[in-house]
Amino acid sequence: MLGSGTSLDPYQITTLSELDTVRNNLTAYYKLMNDIDASDTINWNSGAGWVPISGFAKEFNGNFHVIDGLYANRPSEQRVGLFDEFFSSTNKVMNLGLSNVNFRGGIDYIGVSSVGGIVGEMVAGSITKCFVTGTIVGNISADGYTGGIAGSVRYTAGCTISDCYSKCNITGRSAGGIAGFSMYNI
Repeated sequence: MLGSGTSLDPYQITTLSELDTVRNNLTAYYKLMNDIDASDTINWNSGAGWVPISGFAKEFNGNFHVIDGLYANRPSEQRVGLFDEFFSSTNKVMNLGLSNVNFRGGIDYIGVSSVGGIVGEMVAGSITKCFVTGTIVGNISADGYTGGIAGSVRYTAGCTISDCYSKCNITGRSAGGIAGFSMYNI
């Protein structure tokens, strides 16, 4: 992968396998260089698909490109999305499109679950100029939050979602186009 992972020279993502390696360096900067066909993720991990990136702490610039067909069938997991959770003010995702996602998460999880397109649970950080289309299914019988951009936005006032939209079929007990639950105005 080209780039050095700094803010001035981010790692350049051009393939699905490079996107999957983001989880190997969670404190680097990344930039999408072209659209990515992620439809093969339906065949990953014995049908469970994409593993949400956990612990990401920096910046992902979609560069106005689209990741298409991302699939995750993780009914027993607490947080499902492209990323599982944003926990730092340095978490930033911008200029990214996710089209034709098919996410299922938190359905069998005992406790609070959060399923969203970009991120499952957002505790801090920002998401700007992003969109998500497809199907997102979360828990309908217990404390589950399901949203097109973020499953839940909670705990700190340092969360920002701006200039984003979703056109998703969303199913969940607490569901919303942008977020299934928010403690703050986003």
